[in-house]
Amino acid sequence: GDDAKWLAYDQEQVKAGAASGFIDWAPFKHPQLGEVEIGGFRPGFRLNPPDAELPRLAEEQAAFIAALCGKFPHLAADPVVVERKGASLWRIVVRAANEGALPTMTAMGVKSRRDLPTILTIDVPLDRIVAGEKIVRAWSIAGNGGSFETEWLITGEAGSSVKVEVRGNIGGTITVPVTLQEVAR
Repeated sequence: GDDAKWLAYDQEQVKAGAASGFIDWAPFKHPQLGEVEIGGFRPGFRLNPPDAELPRLAEEQAAFIAALCGKFPHLAADPVVVERKGASLWRIVVRAANEGALPTMTAMGVKSRRDLPTILTIDVPLDRIVAGEKIVRAWSIAGNGGSFETEWLITGEAGSSVKVEVRGNIGGTITVPVTLQEVAR
């Protein structure tokens, strides 16, 4: 059983110079229970690694955490497309991309809707938005280059500026200044 494996492990550790994690059974006179035997594995022996193993384990765990953090979502915005549709009517297309390896939200997060989605907003008054929502939600953007695209049709004077914000629950916030002048894809 497992106890035999733990005893063998304990003996290996003792040979390597560590203190034993097992106390031999010995008779003991308990004030209320009378004659009993006490001994067995020390509390925490099966939970805590030997002191000599701690530096190696800490290095391995730190490397794992660093590698995991490198895979987190990282939002980026592709160049914004601006098209003139009329004298003071503009179509703005924004594409948010996830350059990280992990999605901006897990499938369970999307299903439960407990976390915040990635939000794309345009900084113009509602009365200037002809088509599209002021706030657009992308519940999950896939990792490794997954993207989400949205567009707005707004009114504004040529040469004026608006801001588009891409805000991720994980992955950062990007503010993209947009000048209302035609930019081709």
